Amino acid sequence: VEAQLRLGRIGYDLVAGFLDGGMRALASAPEVVDHYERISAARLAEELETTRPLVVDVRTPAEYVAGHIPGAVNVPLNELSQRLSELPRDRRLVATCRTGSRSSSGLSIMRAAGLEEATDQRGGFEAWQDGRRPVIQGENP
Repeated sequence: VEAQLRLGRIGYDLVAGFLDGGMRALASAPEVVDHYERISAARLAEELETTRPLVVDVRTPAEYVAGHIPGAVNVPLNELSQRLSELPRDRRLVATCRTGSRSSSGLSIMRAAGLEEATDQRGGFEAWQDGRRPVIQGENP
């Protein structure tokens, strides 16, 4: 029931079942689980200075306007599946949100669409702010 509630909050309304034994049940089938590194806010700041990934902020427009990472584009999680064509395929993508929960879901959507170089930022915008890094207010340029 808890998983069904959480999935419903991000747009997955039809839950057909669950994995008996949880993620441990997949230990014998590693080919069906995708692994990726979640990057820290500090590492994202370093990458923005060097390799210039595109930060995809999956928060709501109101959250984004209140403050976001410089250079980030706002593609709310509930619109991400329909707006994947707007994302470049020749550039590293880093999903972010407020705390890291929605960005993880956003990353799953991006990777399922073939955006293999995508990752997400651990701790989200809160971790970015905790490091006293630059913040921009307002809409997308």
